[in-house]
Amino acid sequence: TVESAPTSTSLTVSRRTTTYGNENDEALIAKVGEPSAGTTLVSGSVKLVSGTEVVCIATLNQGIGMCKLTQAQLAIGRHSIVAQYAGTSSLIASSSGAASVLVDKALTTSALSLSDGVATFGREQHVKFSARVDVPPGMSQAPGTVVVTSGSKRLCVIDLVHGKGSCSLGASELSAGRYSISARYQGSNKLQVSLARKRALTITKPSASHK
Repeated sequence: TVESAPTSTSLTVSRRTTTYGNENDEALIAKVGEPSAGTTLVSGSVKLVSGTEVVCIATLNQGIGMCKLTQAQLAIGRHSIVAQYAGTSSLIASSSGAASVLVDKALTTSALSLSDGVATFGREQHVKFSARVDVPPGMSQAPGTVVVTSGSKRLCVIDLVHGKGSCSLGASELSAGRYSISARYQGSNKLQVSLARKRALTITKPSASHK
């Protein structure tokens, strides 16, 4: 009687943590060996499974196969992935231990611009703060809000539409002086918080004729 030979399957991941929308940077590498023969030259394919979902299929070449996740394939959170070798008429099926992959919120990039870098105290309403929040290619444009501040003082809040928006400075909100203006995207259930590069704003004293 010739019995089927046992196999052993292992799985490694290129990154234990990735970000939503960039999962295609994650490589899953499966290895299938035939210990009784002292060789890893096993052909065929391996399914990479998370729960009940087949996330990708790796074709084996000399016992090793690699596949990548697709963009936004896995939900945000921690996932347990297992490699499953189905076996053949002469090789017994085997599965790897679980490899853990954490999918974090997608990275964002925020930008802030000012319509004017100088304003006169009491007449600052013409200064408009415009913000843009960029997300990874292929993802929906950023929802939510951007908060514009100077130090600990909140100046205005921008409601984003298609990843963009603006708000205006109120009259007499800032006394005469030079200020560093910050903008912070508040994030969402899929997007990380991000800070825009600071911008300078100068408030001048009104001239004597306007006092």
